[in-house]
Amino acid sequence: MSVTLRALLVPAVAAVVGTSGFALMASNAVEESAAGEGRADVSGYEVTDITYGYGHRGGSNPTPANGGSGAITSVSFSLDKPASTVTAFVEQGSPSNAVEYRGCTESAAGSQRWTCTTGGGQALVVAATGLFVSAAQ
Repeated sequence: MSVTLRALLVPAVAAVVGTSGFALMASNAVEESAAGEGRADVSGYEVTDITYGYGHRGGSNPTPANGGSGAITSVSFSLDKPASTVTAFVEQGSPSNAVEYRGCTESAAGSQRWTCTTGGGQALVVAATGLFVSAAQ
């Protein structure tokens, strides 16, 4: 074999061997994806125009003498921004002794006026010490 033929044959064989490995490899398809972080401020709601529904516990003539008293049957209020989930609690002396008012519904879509009814028990008017409202978009 001549030197010229050998000089051309060696790179040609190397090229064939080097590229044939790529021909045997499987190809993978990878979908585009994203990763990142973000930050946004969390601001509160302003609760205004609070009104309470009033009823009686303890029979047809509820008085403290016969074990009856006035009870808060519902609470209504306005929020300064739209919300999708709202719950209210009426505290009776401490947060651990609060009555939850669930089933909060917006009076009319977009009105930002909410009414919450009792979730079982009713807070006594004489024991009520605070209103706690939880709202989220």
